[in-house]
Amino acid sequence: MDGCAADTAERRAHRGSIRRSGQSGTIRLRLKFPAGYKVAAHIHPNDYNVTVLSGTMYLGMGDKFDAAQGQALKSGGFLHLPKGTHHYEWTTEDTVIELSGVGPVGMTYLNPADDPSKPN
Repeated sequence: MDGCAADTAERRAHRGSIRRSGQSGTIRLRLKFPAGYKVAAHIHPNDYNVTVLSGTMYLGMGDKFDAAQGQALKSGGFLHLPKGTHHYEWTTEDTVIELSGVGPVGMTYLNPADDPSKPN
């Protein structure tokens, strides 16, 4: 699970590829999020399936982060997330998820200022 960082924030999510065939095709990623990790509202270019392997991932639907509107997806939980769905997520404990679908992998923040890979 120690691999590339999924963001540039001080508290990083770690990504490990289990299976990936180029830029397009079937992908399967395991992502490890530390407790207290937050991801601002964003979209993905393709449908994804999310399975929580350990911990709890909180997910909310909408254009802005609002923890009061999220729902817990506990260990063993599964969610199909259609492409273009406006959503955000956070953790309160160390959490590992498996993300699967068809590539290419991508993520676009709804508010560009929320993108930690971009300079302020």
